[in-house]
Amino acid sequence: KKVSVIGAVKNPGNYELVGKQTLLQMLSIAGGLTEEASDRIIIIRQYADGKSKSLIIDLEDLMIKGNPKLNIPISPGDIINVSVEILTDIYVFGQVNSPGQIKMKKSSHLTLLRAIAQAGGFTDRARKSGVIIKRTVDDKETKIKVNIKKILSGKEQDIVLKPNDVVFVPESIL
Repeated sequence: KKVSVIGAVKNPGNYELVGKQTLLQMLSIAGGLTEEASDRIIIIRQYADGKSKSLIIDLEDLMIKGNPKLNIPISPGDIINVSVEILTDIYVFGQVNSPGQIKMKKSSHLTLLRAIAQAGGFTDRARKSGVIIKRTVDDKETKIKVNIKKILSGKEQDIVLKPNDVVFVPESIL
């Protein structure tokens, strides 16, 4: 009576199903989740008639909201796949408190304001009206000039960043 736990767990592999175990217990036995875990778990359940069914469990509902209905009993032969999220990079330089690389999940919508916040926010010398996003598409670099003051006041939409964007916050001349 084995269960396979694969994907974004610390110790993927086949585990003996001893007694009745739940999804959270099996994830714990496999060492817990890694940073690459996406927002869902797929359980492939094999039935005696040879058919199989996929159950999709929302990780946030299970782990953060603690929905007990999602902590389902695990059956022999189940394959628990913690989906792997691809991480990508954003770079924030210039007049921010912690310049450098920011890891983001490819499926998330990291905005310019969030990236600056993750980089520690603006320094006292930041020029918020001249922020530049460098974006490379098909080997062509484009520069997008942004006035953060307009985003903060609600006059313009926050910009969703793309993988490998480079954000530069210039220094104010004042």
